[in-house]
Amino acid sequence: MTGFWRDGHAFGPAPRRTVPSEQRDFRQWHHGRPRFSVWAIEIADPEVDRRLALMREALGPLLLPAYERQAHVTLHICGFPAPTLRRSDDFTIDRLAQQLAEVRRLRLKPFRLRIGGAFSFISAVCLSVHDDGGVLQRLREALQGSAPHHDETPYLPHVTGGLYRGAWPLREIEQRLRPMTRCPDIELEIRSLDWMAYDSARVGGPLRTWLRLDLGEGRADGP
Repeated sequence: MTGFWRDGHAFGPAPRRTVPSEQRDFRQWHHGRPRFSVWAIEIADPEVDRRLALMREALGPLLLPAYERQAHVTLHICGFPAPTLRRSDDFTIDRLAQQLAEVRRLRLKPFRLRIGGAFSFISAVCLSVHDDGGVLQRLREALQGSAPHHDETPYLPHVTGGLYRGAWPLREIEQRLRPMTRCPDIELEIRSLDWMAYDSARVGGPLRTWLRLDLGEGRADGP
C-alpha cells in the first residue's frame, strides 16, 4: 500500500483516488483454505479505540461496512496454515516453530510504541505507529529470515481503521482527516506478540490469537 501523507507530512506519490474493497468471498485466492495467518501485536487500549472510532466517524459512508478487525500492528505475513507445503502461500507448523526460535534468540523485553495521528493508504485509513527503539524492524528481520514471505509492499507500521468502499477523491479524504493528523501520541507498553488468523472468506473479519509469545518470560501459549 502507498500512503500520501502522515502526521501532516507528505509520504510517497499522491494518487488521485482511493482503491475500493468489496465484501465477498475471494475463492480464487484462498482455494478453500479457511484461515490466513499473520504475526501481529494486538492493541487493547481504550484511547486507541476511541481514536479509531473518531476516524471512522469522520469518514462515515466512505468506508466499507462491517469492518470488525480489532486494533493491531501487523509484523509479518505468514500464509494459510497447512499441514504440508502444497502452495507457495501455505504456512506449516515447522515454519511457525522456526520463527518462534528466531524471535526468542533476540531475547527481547517488553518495549514501547507510540500511536499517532491519522493518515491514509490508497486502500485503507490508519493511525501512525512510531517505534523509537527499532524493535519492529528487528522482529521483522527475524521472522523474514526464518520463514520469508513474498509481499514486496514497503513496510510502514500502522493501525488500520477501515477499508474504502469506493474510489473517492483523496482530496476529500484529506479534508475529512485533517483535524486528526496531528494528535498527541498514545504511549503503549508491548508485552507480547501474537500469531493470529482470520477467516479467509470474510473481508475485514476479526483476528483470533492462536499463539501468544510473552516477551517477559519467552513463554508461548495457545488459545
